[in-house]
Amino acid sequence: MERFKLSNISIYKKLLAAFVIIIILPQITSYLIAEQSSKNLIVGQLSSETMSSLQMASDNINTLLKRMTSIALFVNSDKNIKGLIEDETTADNLKNLDRINKFNSFIENIAYNMMGTRCYITVITKSGNRYTNWNSSGPSSSAFLEKYTPANLQNKSPGFIWSFLDENYIDSDKKAYPYILTLVKNIYDNSGKKLYGTFIISIPEIELSNLTVSSSEQPKTQRAVIDKNNIVISSNQKEWIGKPLSDIISTNIPEEPKGYFITKGDSENIISYSHLDSMTIIDVKSYDSITKQLRVTTNRLLLFNFFFILLYLFISALIAKNLVNPIHRLSKKMLDTNFESPIEEPPKKRMDEIGILENTFYIMRENIYKLIQDNQEKEKKKRESDMKFLQSQISPHFLFNTLNTIRWAGINNNNQKVADMVLALSNLLRMTIVKENDLITISEEINTLRSYALIIQMRHSTQFELICNLPEELLTYHIPKLLLQPIVENSIIHGFENIDSEGIIEISSRTEDQFMILSIIDNGAGMDLNSFDGKNKKEFKFSGIGIKNIDERIKIYFGDKYGIKITSSINQGTTVELWLPSHDIYNDRKEESI
Repeated sequence: MERFKLSNISIYKKLLAAFVIIIILPQITSYLIAEQSSKNLIVGQLSSETMSSLQMASDNINTLLKRMTSIALFVNSDKNIKGLIEDETTADNLKNLDRINKFNSFIENIAYNMMGTRCYITVITKSGNRYTNWNSSGPSSSAFLEKYTPANLQNKSPGFIWSFLDENYIDSDKKAYPYILTLVKNIYDNSGKKLYGTFIISIPEIELSNLTVSSSEQPKTQRAVIDKNNIVISSNQKEWIGKPLSDIISTNIPEEPKGYFITKGDSENIISYSHLDSMTIIDVKSYDSITKQLRVTTNRLLLFNFFFILLYLFISALIAKNLVNPIHRLSKKMLDTNFESPIEEPPKKRMDEIGILENTFYIMRENIYKLIQDNQEKEKKKRESDMKFLQSQISPHFLFNTLNTIRWAGINNNNQKVADMVLALSNLLRMTIVKENDLITISEEINTLRSYALIIQMRHSTQFELICNLPEELLTYHIPKLLLQPIVENSIIHGFENIDSEGIIEISSRTEDQFMILSIIDNGAGMDLNSFDGKNKKEFKFSGIGIKNIDERIKIYFGDKYGIKITSSINQGTTVELWLPSHDIYNDRKEESI
């Protein structure tokens, strides 16, 4: 797998990544931190207020429980009560009625003046008599009080007996106050040996619940009092009473005196707690409901941030594109640069560093293009000059041998041969030395070929036929002079040497698309193109122009897409094709000169 390299990433992506890292990531991070801090602040503030309320509720409950124990101790130490209990044995009905009235008055005084809340007070004497501040009739009260009779509690500790959750034994109040909290205390003498009876004081559970939740907190608060067995003994949520704490929350209460924590799970709750001596007050608040307004605010803030993040990304993309596009365009121009083509119109000038770089490149490219054009023009002129020099030169060997042949023809009185060769040689000299035009018609080139062929035939007695199959309209087509002569010369030298039959050289033409193709075909011995070097080694070579120069000359005059194609095989003859423009460029040059 190819190793990751930062340099392989485009500048555009690097800039976008930089914007994301520098702007967007800090914004998202600050948003998340602010959201969590806000939640923690709200939870901390609310929990602090709740803990203050729980502390107040704890103080009130402790005061109520202490008041109940104080009343029980007061009854245990009151001599009048003990005296009234001892007087139960009197047979005097009047005294007995007075004793009962005093007993009831004593209990009513405790209930209204000392307790200060709704309560049920009962004194059960050792003889089984009951003195109460409530109507003692009913099966529920009998069953409940039976377990607290002196006989049943005789072997119990002289201390306090608490029952934090019982069903109300007062049948008339059971519907309104279904649960009660009860304190039981045996009444002993000062020595603690003589048992007089049992003192029972019960308060409705709602009295305890009212102490835990104030009227202003009631609609939105869920509180409960649990005993040491984690059973709910009082709550403003009536359905919780009697249930284990595990049915309400899934987490145990920590052992610290007070505090708060957040439960995890399907529903998150903030649990505040305060431990008393024998019970614990808990406050349950829904974390979701507390943070609901915060979520609404944070959602709005999130949408606000999301809008600005999109705006930042859009602006960042514009800035990145503004920086990257000129660089990308400049890079593409550099990769696609063709220094041989004219420079395009440069883009609008920028005033920044990228604009300086871009403008510098276009200036450099323009200078390179001009330099190349100057060099190409100089090279072209040099090549044309060399070609003109070659065209103007006649091989001294060819000229000497031709003149020598004329001399011997004259010695032998072969006047016609002398006349024909002199005419042919004068035609060749006129074409090469006298005629200044670089381009001549195909008709003129054919006449030159015929003069050349006549001289060769007379000098060497070589038998071959030059056939011209060209349409009439093509004879006026202009080509560089001496373009066909080296090809015909090559056919004579390499093709017709040592062949049994008469040689034939045929010149024909055809058109393909934008090309006009001249074909020079011979029926000679053919050649191996792999070993052919294009150099004529025979002594009667006419000029300095050879086969190898033809392709170069065509490209100089007509362009690089034109040139020469040679096909040849041993004993199969040779075909040379000249691929030229389909239209005569002589007319174009003539118009340009005008």
